[in-house]
Amino acid sequence: MVAVLDTGLDINSEDLQGRITDGYDYINNTTDMTDTDGHGTMVSSAVAAIANNGIGIAGAAGSANVKIAPYRVGEGSLDNNSVYNAIMDAANREDVRIINLSFGSNVYNEEQAQAIAYAISKGKIIVAGAGNHGEEKDGLDPYYYPASYPGVISVGSLGSNGRIASFSQTNDAVDFYVPGESLTLISLNNRYVWESGTSFSSGIVSGIVASLLAQNPNLTADDVQSILKETAKSLSDSQEAFDAGEIQADLALELVKSRMSFTYVAAQESITLGQSL
Repeated sequence: MVAVLDTGLDINSEDLQGRITDGYDYINNTTDMTDTDGHGTMVSSAVAAIANNGIGIAGAAGSANVKIAPYRVGEGSLDNNSVYNAIMDAANREDVRIINLSFGSNVYNEEQAQAIAYAISKGKIIVAGAGNHGEEKDGLDPYYYPASYPGVISVGSLGSNGRIASFSQTNDAVDFYVPGESLTLISLNNRYVWESGTSFSSGIVSGIVASLLAQNPNLTADDVQSILKETAKSLSDSQEAFDAGEIQADLALELVKSRMSFTYVAAQESITLGQSL
């Protein structure tokens, strides 16, 4: 399950039916979920819009049965107390494995950092957008939070040309890049829109990670990071990429499957050897 901390979720989105579970609206202090902005719905669709149902789009989780737990933590602007409370709540839910944070600023927030550290200590995988200030940096590329807190998977965007998008942050805290330019997403009232930004790249990575966990629920956060890095495509031709690579979801999933098969074969051989002694 993916906890999406954002502007809420349009629970009537036809391409997310059956993919939505309980969340909380920390702005209005209610379990009735709303989204008057659309951002949270768009991010959620990037994660888990239903594949192969004859309508709409397919989220990055593909055919895996991935649920979204929506948390409303802002509308137009973030409420820091809501963010803290939502992270802590998601961290304490056994059914939540991934927390997606498609928001942020250049300001370090100690309470937010502590909440994320707590969530990581509980085994949660934290994914966040690296930031959309690449065009504004004037020779600098400031860290963007929460993406740049320790242990968070920071996701930058690739443009339609396959190179790092001009708007994307590219600092050394960025871990991976995936498409983030002119994506088709679900907005409010079942409208389909084209949007760009690392917010949606983050949603894509959360969906990919969810598909890996659906294949093997025993994967840890460290396992997932290792698999994504091992199968990533190098972007070393770009001076701004540092050691971050482009995620290749198909190769990552195949690696998970092959390791599961190897473990099964090794276990069977061990049993056979033990019985023959």
